[in-house]
This record gives sequence, C-alpha cells and structure tokens, in this order.
Amino acid sequence: WQYAFAGQATILALCCFMGFVVGGRRYLDVSYEDDPHPVNKGDSDTADERNRSSHIQTEVGPASDSTAAGSGPPPPASNREIANSGDGSSETEKSTGEMEYAASPKWAVFWTTNVAFAAQLGFLNGLRYVVPDYGKAHGFSLQFTLLTFSTISLLGPALGGSVSMSGLVIRPDKWSQHRWTLVYIVCASVGASVIAVFLPYSSEGTFWPALFACFIFSGSVYPAAQGIINTALTAARVIDASAYQVQCGNILVAMPIPYMLGKSMDLWGQDTSFRLVMLLQFLAATGFTCALLTSHCTENENTTPQVKHCTENEKTTPQVR
Repeated sequence: WQYAFAGQATILALCCFMGFVVGGRRYLDVSYEDDPHPVNKGDSDTADERNRSSHIQTEVGPASDSTAAGSGPPPPASNREIANSGDGSSETEKSTGEMEYAASPKWAVFWTTNVAFAAQLGFLNGLRYVVPDYGKAHGFSLQFTLLTFSTISLLGPALGGSVSMSGLVIRPDKWSQHRWTLVYIVCASVGASVIAVFLPYSSEGTFWPALFACFIFSGSVYPAAQGIINTALTAARVIDASAYQVQCGNILVAMPIPYMLGKSMDLWGQDTSFRLVMLLQFLAATGFTCALLTSHCTENENTTPQVKHCTENEKTTPQVR
C-alpha cells in the first residue's frame, strides 16, 4: 500500500507538471472568476458562455427605436437575453439539459445527506474487510468467497446506479426534484437495511443472493446522493461541496473504519464485526430519512407565509357564480 500511494502521488505530480508546461498556471487554478489572463481562441466560446450569466445583469444593449424616441420603457433583462441569444425557444431547450442548483445554500440538507452518504460508503467499503473472514468462518472457501464477493461488489452497485442515472425514475441533477430524489434514496437505503438485518441469519444458499440484492439497493443510493450534494449549495459552491464531501468521507469513513474493524475482529471476532458493518447501513438509512425531513421542514418554512397570504386573499375575494 505504501508503494501504491507513492505511485499515485508521483503520477499526480507528473500530471500537474505537464498541465503547467502545456497550459501554464491558469489551468491549475480552480478560481477562474476575474481572470486577468487572456484566453486562447479555442477557449473563447467556453469563456463567453461561462461569463454570460454573470454579465447579463449589468450589460445594457443598444436602445431600440421606441426606447430612443421615449415611446415605451426599456425591455426587461430577460427579453434582452433572449434577443441576444437569437431564439428563446432554443435557449429554453438547451437549459433543460443542464444541471439545476438550489437558489440559496441548503446547509442542513447538504450536511445530513453528506454524513449519511459517508455511512453508506462505510457500509460498502467495510464489507471488504469482514466478508473474507466471515465467509471462511461459515464454511465457504477463501477463493470462492473472494471471487463471489468481487463479482457482487462490481455488478451490484453498477445495476443499482444505472437505474438512478437513467433518468426514468429520478433526476439527481435537478434540484427542483430533490425531494423526490430524497424519497428514492430513503426507499433504497431502507430496503438495503432490511436485507442487511437478515444477512447474519441467512443460510449458505441464500447469503450470497441476499448480499447481491443488498448491494443493488445500496449502489442505487450513490449517484442520487451525489446529485443532492453537488446541487445543494448553489452553482457557485460546487467546489466547496466537493471539498466538504471528501473531507467528511475521509474523517468519518476512510481513516477510522479500517482501524476500528481490525480491532473489532481481533477483540470480538468476525460475527460481531460483520454486525457492526450492518449497523452502518442502518445509520445511513436513518441519516437519509433525516435529510428528507429536513428538506420538508425547510421547504415549509419558506412557503408558509405565501400560503397564509393566499388563504387571506381567498377570504376577502368575493365568490362569483
């Protein structure tokens, strides 16, 4: 493992150096706002499209004939944007395929989803440490256990994740549908928890199929929760969201889980360690449920004044038959 980490660091350093040689320091900087360096001709379209949304509020186009003559008010910013783009319908169709972010940072939903997602990854990664010894202790050969578990860990999350990313059930890239995405995540994680509860009591013939079904449910959570995390803090904080996610996963899962499971297996054996990993799946389902409740509560707080205002208008508006 020391050689593996050293190789990763070496490759990363070489790639950064090559990027610096080819493109300069500008392409190593994640902050591209107010960049004083000019861009190349090939990057002009990307830069214009990237900065158009930030300058559309401040730029004022040439006045029309009616405006210059004083015959009407200036057109709104939305009309100027459609006029500059050439076709409003094509612009709308293009925006439907882009990611939708929250209008304001949803910190409560972000952190509850982030912590629950870390527990979900802890379940998937923690099984790698306990399944080989658990399988040997329950009569399976080591080679059969490694081959079967490797196949399950590859195919299970792939099948579950393909359902989440297909767009037929949920759209994780659309914040306007985040509550339905959270409902989907809760159902998938609860289903995985139910299967995980019965895994320690399953027979030799049902253990591996049940574990495969559990991985399908758990794997479907991955892209859905990733979409919530990436879109919850608005478009301007995507890098911050990714950094917080990595640090949360490292602190809660990547660093302590191997040590804790190793100590658990030395002190209490394979069965207890296996049940501790199952507990991580239960904690993940609980965390995603809290994220759904948090989203529901914050959404109600934002919409409650509007609902009261509508009810008051209904009381004062006369009914016409």
